[in-house]
Amino acid sequence: MGSCLTKSRQLRHAILFIHVSKSGGTSLCQAALKERCVDPATVVDKLGQPKRELWSNCWNEIPFDDGPRWVRMELLTQPVWFAHNATFRAANASTCAQRAHWAAVHQATFMAIEDAISGPMVEAELCRAQFITIILVRDVIQRIHSHYREIVRESRQLGHHELLDAILLNPERTPCVFNVSRMIQRLDLITDNYYTRTLAGEEVYWAPLGAVTSKNAHRALQVLSVVDWVLPLESPQVEYVLTVGLGWQHGLCSPSCSRVDERRYEFASFSSEDTLLLQSLNGFDMRVHAEAQRLHQRDVISLHKLQENAPQAVGPALGSSVSWACCGFACTSHRHQW
Repeated sequence: MGSCLTKSRQLRHAILFIHVSKSGGTSLCQAALKERCVDPATVVDKLGQPKRELWSNCWNEIPFDDGPRWVRMELLTQPVWFAHNATFRAANASTCAQRAHWAAVHQATFMAIEDAISGPMVEAELCRAQFITIILVRDVIQRIHSHYREIVRESRQLGHHELLDAILLNPERTPCVFNVSRMIQRLDLITDNYYTRTLAGEEVYWAPLGAVTSKNAHRALQVLSVVDWVLPLESPQVEYVLTVGLGWQHGLCSPSCSRVDERRYEFASFSSEDTLLLQSLNGFDMRVHAEAQRLHQRDVISLHKLQENAPQAVGPALGSSVSWACCGFACTSHRHQW
């Protein structure tokens, strides 16, 4: 196993991060930048090209349009940046080969997708032949609550009263109380099995409320099973996997590095009735989260065994030559393209 791990790092020179919104992805992106990983925004800065958003969360906005799509546009009369029509990525911007070529040309070592996985990527087992892959997950109900909070914050900052009136019982009340039954209808993408929708592909992502199936969940679990490093946000072993498995010097960025000021607004917890309602709606995601925890524990045990029996497998695969740009163990040469 140790030799396989070392060889796989030599063949895959960049990291592809599946950023499930509100699961700690911003902290991982910022941690990657502290490790001097080269993300798409860094590439854009070097090329002198304008960015659509100052805070890109390590997305590849152009040409892959990897930013989040949280709300169906047809449910709103007033547009907002995270609302979209049910569209799919262009065929020439959705494949693993396209992403690997872009990373090679621009010497990128860390790329994030905060959106549904494209169909071709699902079929190609999440580009496992081209990239080292990571995903962060979080307790399902806690993730939904965090995502609702984000929608409220963004809507207030943008003056989007249509959304605020729809999702809060009383927009003027403090702490904010969510109208969960209405939010399920208006925010179905992020409320109804969001993990499953993200991992099973774009067609599943845009399925109507209640239309995600056990077949879709099985597909999501298959995709999850091929991710190299599965990290539950609640696990105390996340830093261990990042440092030993990925070769980073540090763990997740602390909450203080987040762009969101959690102190600006107060939010009430879900009621017991709302929690039960959301749990019943998200049965597939509960399975995905449970499997993520199992895979994570397996990885931790494997890394401990490698440290004991094959320490060279958890060391740098390419040395520290200045001709290589590295993001932990993922290194790309400045002299040669893939």
